[in-house]
Amino acid sequence: MKTYLTGLAILVIAITAFAQVDTLSLVEIDSLMAPSTINKMYVENITDSMKAIFLCTDNYIYAYDSQTRDLIWTSPEMAVPNDLQFADINNDGYCDIAVDDSSYIYLFDVINNQTIWTSPELDSTYRCYTYAVGDVNDDQLSIIRCSHLNSVPGRR
Repeated sequence: MKTYLTGLAILVIAITAFAQVDTLSLVEIDSLMAPSTINKMYVENITDSMKAIFLCTDNYIYAYDSQTRDLIWTSPEMAVPNDLQFADINNDGYCDIAVDDSSYIYLFDVINNQTIWTSPELDSTYRCYTYAVGDVNDDQLSIIRCSHLNSVPGRR
């Protein structure tokens, strides 16, 4: 099944923890073809001059240049991609993505079409209910912080 987005306007609002609007951008999609049902959609600047539209389907993530509508990257096959996080993970000056699919967490370099890292399998030993990616101590290195219910004292 192919899904078509036609005449769709996407409003993207990035907010801080205090719910203040930091960035407001509007990307209009005239026509864009997705290979299957779209579960989630993201719009992110991946270079200084390129904004990409990320479409999460049942087993893949597709990235399209928002100006040309060209497909610029496709993820390897995975279980259902859940949450995408955007950061310059490998410190090359370009935005990379982190994604979990309930089995693994992946780090992808979209610009260079590389898998940066794949976590151990997320199972009863390594569980991750939420995660975040970022430079927490200003050392120019991004880290992944995973948390799970058993990591909170007194919670089961």
